[in-house]
Amino acid sequence: MDLSGISSSGEYLLEIKTELDSGVSLDRLSQSTITVYVDMTTSKTVPIDPNITYYGGVTAGEGYSMGKPYIMATADMQDTASVVVNGPVSILNTIVKAKVRPIEIGAITASVPFTSPLVLYDESGNEVNSSYITIVTPDVRVYFPVVTERELEIKPNFTGSFDTSAYSYSVSPSSVKVRAEEKVFEKMTAITFDVSKSDTALVGETKYELVPDGVEIADGTTEVTLKVEKKTAANTK
Repeated sequence: MDLSGISSSGEYLLEIKTELDSGVSLDRLSQSTITVYVDMTTSKTVPIDPNITYYGGVTAGEGYSMGKPYIMATADMQDTASVVVNGPVSILNTIVKAKVRPIEIGAITASVPFTSPLVLYDESGNEVNSSYITIVTPDVRVYFPVVTERELEIKPNFTGSFDTSAYSYSVSPSSVKVRAEEKVFEKMTAITFDVSKSDTALVGETKYELVPDGVEIADGTTEVTLKVEKKTAANTK
C-alpha cells in the first residue's frame, strides 16, 4: 500500500500492490483494496486516580490496620499524580484518567510495596485498550502501610518572638489521636503547628489548622486553639 499521498488524519481505501520475486507470478488477490485509518501521534498527560482498590487485610495483631495505600515516587516516576500517554489523537482524546489495576495482596503482617500496572479509562468509566497506545510508565510501585494509633501532644512551634517569662500559653485540645506506621512514631513525639506572630500580637485566642506531616488524624480534629495571656505579678511567682 502506498501512503505517500496521505497528509491528514482519516479513513482511506488503498489499493493493494504486489512486489514478486523473479519467477513468481500472481495467481489472484483475495481482495484488491484495504481500508486504512491514519491519525496523528502525540502525547497526553493523564491524571492518576489516587484511590487504589485492593483485596487483602492485616494480620499483625490487635491495634493494627491497613493505612491508605499510595503510589511511591521512583527514579522512573517522580510525579505520582499523573502519567504521560502516547498514541493516536483520536484515542488519546477519549482518555480521561489512569488507575492502578486492583491488587490482590492477601494478608500482610507488615508494610509492603507492590508493583501493579496502570489502566486507562474514558469518561464513562470504560477501560481503554488499544495496541496503538503506550503508557510511558506502565507499572507503578504501590505502598501498603500497616498502621496503628497513638495519642500525641499538640505543641506550637513559635517562629516569631515569644517571651515565656512574660507570656503564658495553652493549646486546646492539648492532644490528638493519630494513625501512622510504627517507624513514624519512633521519631515523632508531638504534633506541631507553626506560629509566626510575636507574643504581643498573640494575646487572646487564635485558631490554627492542624495539618500533621506523615500521619493521619484519627479522631477528626482539624484545628486547635492557641490561648496566650500576659503574665501578671501574681501569676509569675
